[in-house]
Amino acid sequence: MWKARADLHTHSTCSDGSLTPEELVREADIIGLTWFALTDHDTIDGIPRARAEIERRGLPLELITGAELSAYSPQSKVELHILAYGFSPDDENLKQYLADFQNERVVRLDRILALLAEQGVPLTREQVYSFSSGTSIGRVHIAQALARYGYVISPSEAFQKYLADGAPAYIPRKKYTPEEIITLIHSWGAIAVLAHPNYFNNKGLSEQEIEMEFGRCIAMGLDGLECWHSKVDEDLRRVIKRLALRHGLILTGGSDTHGNFDNRPKIGDCRMTDSAMNKFLAAISPA
Repeated sequence: MWKARADLHTHSTCSDGSLTPEELVREADIIGLTWFALTDHDTIDGIPRARAEIERRGLPLELITGAELSAYSPQSKVELHILAYGFSPDDENLKQYLADFQNERVVRLDRILALLAEQGVPLTREQVYSFSSGTSIGRVHIAQALARYGYVISPSEAFQKYLADGAPAYIPRKKYTPEEIITLIHSWGAIAVLAHPNYFNNKGLSEQEIEMEFGRCIAMGLDGLECWHSKVDEDLRRVIKRLALRHGLILTGGSDTHGNFDNRPKIGDCRMTDSAMNKFLAAISPA
């Protein structure tokens, strides 16, 4: 039976979403979710805020700790996003990783701002930080600032003109391999799930070739695959379910909402079976 009772992939203003953690909680309550995971990019700043809002309002809503981390596969030459679920926000290894990663983001931001200044675009740190309520500063916030202060018409133009790979102000971020990210996630006592796994079918591969690509990720210790996502079509979902059955992986689903940006999905715009949700809850439960 299909139910939109869980959304395991959401983003807030603490990374690159348009809704605050508190607003996401409100939306989750309005549509009647039972579980939701806040999975901001490389930060957990929003988790205590979301939890406090749930408690303040006395909601029958279970918040699942989550985060979305980036990895680069040199074999496949694609960037992979891996979701971490079920960790303690107080884990020391987790806090150290996030602190190091945020420092790297600040260094990258300063280098991008220096390149923009060379292009006659004197954007400041303060102007960029005004578009994020957390510490996970990225290109999306720079793009928003460029648009707000009149250097471009829209954030999309900011990427095209300055921030995309190959553009004048592009600075690559430090790249972690999938093995490194999965190992980190496991060190936090969490599970690792491949997010929106549509990378490989975008390359025009056959089902057999896609299975081989997924097989590399699974061999690295992956615990699950995001099966229900707007970018996962029926053909790819069939492959994912087959692999999950073969390798004993869990299946998850999430809207990947970023709030009100463009035509992105809204919270709850996903579907997950009760059986899949039960297996997921069992996987993140302490032994």
